[in-house]
Amino acid sequence: MLSHRDCIVHNAFLPLSFDATSQACGQGALADYISIGIIHGDIKPANILVFKEADETLIAKLANCGYSIYVKECEFIHLPKSRPFSAPEYHHRGFQFDDARKQDIFSLGMSCFWILFHDDLLETAGDTNEFIGTFIHATQDPWGHDLLETLKQDQKLVNLARRLVDQESRLSGQRKVNLSRFLELTLAHNSQERELDMTELVELLRHGE
Repeated sequence: MLSHRDCIVHNAFLPLSFDATSQACGQGALADYISIGIIHGDIKPANILVFKEADETLIAKLANCGYSIYVKECEFIHLPKSRPFSAPEYHHRGFQFDDARKQDIFSLGMSCFWILFHDDLLETAGDTNEFIGTFIHATQDPWGHDLLETLKQDQKLVNLARRLVDQESRLSGQRKVNLSRFLELTLAHNSQERELDMTELVELLRHGE
């Protein structure tokens, strides 16, 4: 059992396809946790545990649930900040329940985005005119976290996501359309544009042609 970040560090995903890895983001308790209305509060690759079933299917589950809450009547829900996985509207004053859910949705989208494209973030941003200014001014940490944080604040994150999906040779047809739409609905800078229906989000990750 490894976290998504550990899997990447130790190359645990190498025998598995890009398609299988993307579908893992929509499998099992990871999707169920959010769909039943629980606020996790700190979704990031280090808190997503990966299990492999007997048929080689990857199942992702959330760990580190110290900030989790299910009581909608709470006046404010206080969440931790995890760069770059916290939503752009994050602050320390606390959120009402629905706004906290939108934080979780963004964190889920950013986690899936980083898991799938961490290898290509710096190269694509450095080679593309639209992102070159951000690339130059962002600290070049090897994980691309500073780059993502800056793109998030500059409202260019979704544009980079679209470009990376479009140039991904391991995807074709409807899989590209679906993954691009998933990232648009979860990484929207305006929280009102994020999709809260996990059923729709999961379907975009699980189904292709």
